[in-house]
Parts: sequence; structure tokens; C-alpha cells
Amino acid sequence: MLSGYPEVGRALTRDLCGRFDTVIKGKIRSEYPEVGRLLAAYLCWRFDAVIIGADNIPTSGGLLFIGNHQEAFDGPMILHGARSREVRLVVKNDGENHLALSLLRQLTGALTINRNTGDLEAVRMVENILERGDTACMLPEGHRSGQTGKVIGFHPGVAVIARHVPSAKIVPFGITSAGHLTVGKVVKNLDRGIHRRNKPTIKFGRPFQLPPAHLSRREQREVDVAFIRRQVLNLLPPDLEGEDILYVVGQQSTRG
Repeated sequence: MLSGYPEVGRALTRDLCGRFDTVIKGKIRSEYPEVGRLLAAYLCWRFDAVIIGADNIPTSGGLLFIGNHQEAFDGPMILHGARSREVRLVVKNDGENHLALSLLRQLTGALTINRNTGDLEAVRMVENILERGDTACMLPEGHRSGQTGKVIGFHPGVAVIARHVPSAKIVPFGITSAGHLTVGKVVKNLDRGIHRRNKPTIKFGRPFQLPPAHLSRREQREVDVAFIRRQVLNLLPPDLEGEDILYVVGQQSTRG
């Protein structure tokens, strides 16, 4: 849909504000995913987001979405693209605006994780979600790639979770042309959007599970992280593959 229908945008905005006001005043519960999904749908429409491969997403069973991270607009594309499932985003809590994190928790039920420590509590929460047959999403680079869009190495927590909950399936996704959509630009252009020839795009791949383990725990984790990262890179143009740096607690090292 093009942006030439301001009356549609105004009507949707009024509906969104009305729903949000009702939910907040009514104190229905501490999380309001229906409002978050509505907002994600509006943002994807307004900023011409393209969703590819949504039919690859299983409609039941534990799912772990894993993909690259370009900018703040990635969240709305993930939520809207995977709208057949209620996705719990896992976001870093260090160095982020506390108000923004609070709103994200309220609107999407997001979980926070400290990327620079062994955040076992957050890992266990994600595992519990998957064991219940629900859905979580992790962005294992731990950093936004911004305008370059180059995918760096993944934190190893995604492989640990996948091994601990082998029944869950992993759905990879690749995001392109979204590096310009920062929080500031999105908020500033809520009423008119930003329209480019290269539209922000998310592509979902086919679900997969890790092959059987056959190495020591540490060696297997390295192999698993590389395998998961490759499934994401397969959904992206080759020039977006950056340096393969393995981030671990307290240090980082380059893999060969």
C-alpha cells in the first residue's frame, strides 16, 4: 500500500491511540501484545516494509527466531512478519534507554538480557518459553549493524538454548535495507513514513534443528554457532557478511 492515503493513516492512528488508552487505563495486564502487534503493523505499512517467507513459520510448537540486527525498525518487522505467532523479543538491557525498554516490555512482553555477562536467568527464561511451545526471538550479534548492514559473529547463547531445548525449531531471518530506520527517524516520520526504492525487508527461511552433537561441549558450541549464523547469512546478499567474531563473556576472539 502506498502512502497516498492519509485518511487511512489517521484512522489507524486514532484506533491505535484509542486501544492503547483503553488498555492502559483498564490495567488489563502487565503486557499488551495486541497493542504492540497493531503498532508493528502500522509501522510496516507506513514505512513500506516487505515481508518474505512468512509461510515458512510453523503455526505451533516451540520456535526460536534468530537473525541479523540492523536498526530499531527490525523489531516491528519481526513482530508483523511473524504475526501468526506471539513473539517474545529478547533485547539487550545495557546501554539502552530505560523508558524505551519499559515500553517495549509492556507492548511486546519483551525480555531483557545482559550481553556482557553469563545471564543464566535470561537464558533459562527463553528456554522455558520454548519448552511451553511458545516463541522467542534473539538477535545474537548483540549490536546493530546500522548503515553497513554487515553481519558480525554471534553470541554463543543461541547455541546453548538450542541444545537445551532440542524439540524447538529455529527459524532464521535476514533483514536488509533497514539500517537507516533509527528510533529518531521512525518517530519523526510516523505520519508520512520514509519511502525508498530499496524497501526495508525481512526474509524468513525454513525452520531447522541442530544436527546431533558429536564433539566436546565447547567445540560443539563453536560449530553450532557457526551453523546457525550460516543459515542467517544464506538469506542475505554475500556482501553483508562481516568479520566472524565470536563474542564471549568478558572477551572476544576472531574465529578462523
